[in-house]
Amino acid sequence: MENLSPFTSATSTASTSNTTNSVNPDTTSSENTTILARALFDNTAEVAQELTFTRGDVLTVLKKDPPGFEGWWICSLAGKVGIAPGNRLEILGSVKNP
Repeated sequence: MENLSPFTSATSTASTSNTTNSVNPDTTSSENTTILARALFDNTAEVAQELTFTRGDVLTVLKKDPPGFEGWWICSLAGKVGIAPGNRLEILGSVKNP
């Protein structure tokens, strides 16, 4: 997992006036819904882009299986966006955004 360019391009956008990273709108969750997943197992990040989480944590799924990262999902947890192994997560369902 050395080349993380698909992850980077899927989770951050460059702005000419602002260098703050933001989630690209090209995600699994639509504008009106948020997909939630529960961690089935603990996960300790092995690379900077990977999320660390504990069994039972609820993550927001932003994109499943981005190109070049089959089996990995882009998720957010506690304000951090990163990749997570999909086989350690269970989809809970979607929640309609207000």
